[in-house]
Amino acid sequence: MSNGAPSTTPSVSRASSFSDTSTTGALHQLLSPDGYYTYLNIPHNVNKKATASSFMGSSSSKEEDEAKNSDEIDMELVKKNYRRLSLRHHPDRRGGDAETFRVLTRAKRVLMVPKLRKEYDLLGLDLDDEEGNEDHQESATASDSDNKKNNKNDADNNKEDSDNGNSTTETVMSHLASATLATILQAAVRTAMMTIASTLICRFKYLVIPAILFLGFVFYRVMKTSKAKNIPTMIGTYEKVSPLCISMGLFLMYYGRSFPDKPWSWTFWLGETIVMTFFFLNSVPKFNVFLAGCLLLVSIIITLILRGKFWRYAFILSIEAGLAFIAVLGFPIMEMIFEELMNEKLRKIGDKIRAQSKQVEALYNQKQQQLKVEQDLD
Repeated sequence: MSNGAPSTTPSVSRASSFSDTSTTGALHQLLSPDGYYTYLNIPHNVNKKATASSFMGSSSSKEEDEAKNSDEIDMELVKKNYRRLSLRHHPDRRGGDAETFRVLTRAKRVLMVPKLRKEYDLLGLDLDDEEGNEDHQESATASDSDNKKNNKNDADNNKEDSDNGNSTTETVMSHLASATLATILQAAVRTAMMTIASTLICRFKYLVIPAILFLGFVFYRVMKTSKAKNIPTMIGTYEKVSPLCISMGLFLMYYGRSFPDKPWSWTFWLGETIVMTFFFLNSVPKFNVFLAGCLLLVSIIITLILRGKFWRYAFILSIEAGLAFIAVLGFPIMEMIFEELMNEKLRKIGDKIRAQSKQVEALYNQKQQQLKVEQDLD
């Protein structure tokens, strides 16, 4: 294995070691390292350092162009060789085999889709080989008329475009980023609602009364729905009392701000704590007494710090916005870094697999020659 410039491994490099064109020999060659290239006779270059050097910013524009060109293969040659080999291995034909035909169809799809081909080039093995009727249906008409072949090629191109834009698997970092961003945005929405309730609604009688009336209407609808016999519901005690408790908290906050000489009072704090606690509980999928107690304790501490001040709520909102911005930018960068580190590890493993495969093939050929010599001497 060379550690410098990209090494060229044409597909015919190991073809000579497999002169057997039987079903067993074809399947063995397809499943060997870089077997998709080898059996379909597709020249390709294994560029081991292109991605890493490009990621680290140490490669020149010329090296990047060479790396890009090395990743390209002749798509028409893939289709042509696939059609020729599919006629030989189709299970409906004499001497054909369903498993060989399936792997051959999978090889064609991997080589035609750049994303799958890039993953295949790392190890030289197809770790995501999928069995299914889709690939069989995709190539079952390989021996039909030219018109059907053209229609099939158009379908292949459309499928390739869709595969280029969508990944079938999501990384752990993507799931973590989505969950983190959703949590931050949900917290920001709750904070904004608390800001409006604590700094705006509770200051004015003409805003508090409509809010309390609306919550009372919500309570009426919840109770009516829970008593309906023909509608299956999962409404518990918490869902029933939540609108009443929030409306009571709004009233306490309004009453606590009604004293001109006291901009903040313990009555306002009690109302703010009640509203914040139930806002927290509304974010929980299932009510739990222990969790409710923990959220109540957190609400007590937070409301003692905030004290209904708009600028303090605005400061928390700015922190949440900053965390959301970091999540949006930071997780993709972290995903790129982890993906590149993983790809580099896979490249090294792929190099070892290819080297081991060559040693096994050389040993096999040596044993075959020794057996032939012994047979000739006998």
